Amino acid sequence: CWTNYGPVRAIAEALGEEVKWNQEDKIIEINSKSVKIKLNGEDMVIKGTFSADRNFVAIRALAEALNYNVQWNNIDKSVIISKPKTANIS
Repeated sequence: CWTNYGPVRAIAEALGEEVKWNQEDKIIEINSKSVKIKLNGEDMVIKGTFSADRNFVAIRALAEALNYNVQWNNIDKSVIISKPKTANIS
């Protein structure tokens, strides 16, 4: 089983989320869902890695933490992220 990693800021901003870096606490804050990712610490919400001034996390873990649906397309080896469908209540 493979895990696809991607840059936190690029993924979150592509999903319309606001991303902030808290330098003092070394925490990535994604405000709209109050998701906090602490890298290189013991109590990580989402595990990730740091490389070349970028933080990388598992794409599925980040998207699901932001309440998105995630699917793997095995034919073209791509990750599909979509908003969950909302009920149409009249």
